[in-house]
Amino acid sequence: MNKSPDQKIADWFEKPVKHLEKTYGPDAGFIPLTLSFALVERLLTHLIVKDGKCKKSALPEYLHKILGVDLEIAAIFWNMYRDGTMHCGQPYSGKLMGERDWGWEISDKHLALPQKLENPEMGKLIAINPWEWFYHVVQTYAQHPEVASLTDLRKLGEIGDKEESQPPIFRNEGNIEHTNKVQTTQSQTGIYYPKSLQHPGIQ
Repeated sequence: MNKSPDQKIADWFEKPVKHLEKTYGPDAGFIPLTLSFALVERLLTHLIVKDGKCKKSALPEYLHKILGVDLEIAAIFWNMYRDGTMHCGQPYSGKLMGERDWGWEISDKHLALPQKLENPEMGKLIAINPWEWFYHVVQTYAQHPEVASLTDLRKLGEIGDKEESQPPIFRNEGNIEHTNKVQTTQSQTGIYYPKSLQHPGIQ
């Protein structure tokens, strides 16, 4: 079934995260947090480039203008949370952007937008509610529908319905196997996928 870009954002990201929150609670908070930054980058990169600005220098401004992040901490927040979760699975702490003693805290007691807090034991913190931040990012997409509908390399793909999909076929002693008479091909992972289900990028 072909879905609209807005429906894909809801079905691929928002609904699974809601299920995750209901099922696993606070321990799963890093998942929506990490996923949110992929969506933020898609959103802000498009808007910054459209305005003819440099992404690196304009990012704090657009975090503030589009998502409401306090301009004073926007750069630190991105370095701490985005770079940290993308590169090591959790936010960075310590010396950031030339300043020392930054810490982080994620909890459902905090607000959707990042806040700068002072903790007697931990010093300066940037705190956030990862679930509400994620939903805030998804809701922001509704204000910029063209971002979900990009037709370049960021065009949203298609996911086959469960009954239409076929499971991957694992290699057996180097011989190509077949399922339901559909010829398969080997990917770089050593798994064979039906040619009819291949992404165009797999050769």
